[in-house]
Amino acid sequence: MKKGDFFWLAGLAAFIIILVFPASREIFVKFTAKHAYLGGFIKFFILATMGELLAVRIATSDWDIPKGLPYRAF
Repeated sequence: MKKGDFFWLAGLAAFIIILVFPASREIFVKFTAKHAYLGGFIKFFILATMGELLAVRIATSDWDIPKGLPYRAF
């Protein structure tokens, strides 16, 4: 495993931890319920970006940030 693998896993673990603990999950759910579009955009931004980075890692065996990632993210 490379150093980037640990960073990617740490990001995924942080997102999972937010959803596992009841206190932080409640805040997350309330925010998403109150601001549905913004909450959905944030979730999509995080998970899609992580998926894009993982796809590049699998395809090239190296952690490269794809060209145009910021443009596709927004």
